[in-house]
Amino acid sequence: TALEYLKNVRRQAVGKMRDLVWSIDSRRDHMHHLLDRMRELAEEAFSLAQKDFEFKRENLPLEQKLAVDIRQHLYLIFREAITNCCKHSNGDYVKISFSRQAGQLELRIHDNGTSSSTPPSSSGLGLDNMKRRATALNGELIIDNKDGFLVLLKV
Repeated sequence: TALEYLKNVRRQAVGKMRDLVWSIDSRRDHMHHLLDRMRELAEEAFSLAQKDFEFKRENLPLEQKLAVDIRQHLYLIFREAITNCCKHSNGDYVKISFSRQAGQLELRIHDNGTSSSTPPSSSGLGLDNMKRRATALNGELIIDNKDGFLVLLKV
């Protein structure tokens, strides 16, 4: 119905505004703040989508301060990947890992779904934005849908 549609648009707008305010709040500039916000987003999104998930973090410098732009790029790549898992995958389980290996941050989001080779009927800006943000971080972004939906960011 039109009312449900408006409620959904409002919820998305409020969520995006909350994310923006969070991303520029200097009181939230440590790695552990980013991880907490990522977990909150995953819990909310996957609960609504009725998907189970696990969130592992390893070897991360929890007290390290992150610049606003770095924190924002990491979070928004994560948010887009989670959104894609919820909207475009028929999987019911998502593995998320965020780790530091050989001096490099690695964010991996991988679900157990299958997807068709036809692109989703949307503007396609989400994947382009993720790639642009990865480039801004001087990172490498790998997106694959051969064995579930995978987003792998190495920075």
